[in-house]
Amino acid sequence: SLTTLPLLHTTTSGNVPTVEQIMDRVLVSHDWMGRNFEDFVRANQDKTDLLRLFNGVTAIVIGAHVRPSFYYALTGPIFLDAGNCWLTADERDVIDEAPDFRSAFDRDLQYSGVWRYANSMNQNIFLPFSAASRIPRDLAYLLQESGWLMYHELAHASDFVPVSVRGSLNAS
Repeated sequence: SLTTLPLLHTTTSGNVPTVEQIMDRVLVSHDWMGRNFEDFVRANQDKTDLLRLFNGVTAIVIGAHVRPSFYYALTGPIFLDAGNCWLTADERDVIDEAPDFRSAFDRDLQYSGVWRYANSMNQNIFLPFSAASRIPRDLAYLLQESGWLMYHELAHASDFVPVSVRGSLNAS
């Protein structure tokens, strides 16, 4: 129930949550995931629109076996694929590499969806990182790769429980 696991909105009264309030709702399978996620949130402190979107969730779960990322409407958390928050090759080594089960959905239709996320210089924001290369990523890359994902998953939460109804929900 929302008494046991309330929306962050309950804690913040709808105001912009602090990094600490967001981090109080984070559950991870490996400590580095929490550290990297906190670095991501701290680096985005000036984006109050993004921080305010966290009010629509009960928790943020980041796990090595979460694949793909998703919002779970029954209990209100977002589950994040740790593949979006690794910085070192050792961190990447613990992440499940199973393909996204949705990747073959368009196969029978003989259709392929076309999409592209680009930065301000019209460059693809997703770069290939071979597991054999052992190349690390930096926080700037993490901000670029994970920013769209955070807006996407948090938008699902806001769509399901809009700001206009959060104050009137029956907590039990």
